[in-house]
Amino acid sequence: MFRPDPIIENVFQELTPDSHYTVLEQYHVKHEFEQRGNLGAMYSCLREYKWSSKRKPKSPNDVAIGKWLKLKLLNYVLRMKISEGEAYMIEFTEVDNKGNEVESSNSYSVNCDLSLLNS
Repeated sequence: MFRPDPIIENVFQELTPDSHYTVLEQYHVKHEFEQRGNLGAMYSCLREYKWSSKRKPKSPNDVAIGKWLKLKLLNYVLRMKISEGEAYMIEFTEVDNKGNEVESSNSYSVNCDLSLLNS
């Protein structure tokens, strides 16, 4: 079972499929996706998170390279580790009005294709 994680609980109380995102940073992510838009179907996929030991990246090479993407969502930053166009690990960080980190969630495993953004 999960350790208590108030950040992840708050995230899914505050975000919806209509929540707006903007890409803050990306590293070695080659797949095309909208740089801003709504979470869309990605929201439902992210809600299916599991404990991080359950992660299943599509390619071990992507793990070694360290492909990742950061999205700004309301007062959160979502960091996703990416393998072959799919997020396989996520972590949310709460930020204040100036963008300073307040608190981070645990890391969780997902298998969410980037094409779910804005869909």
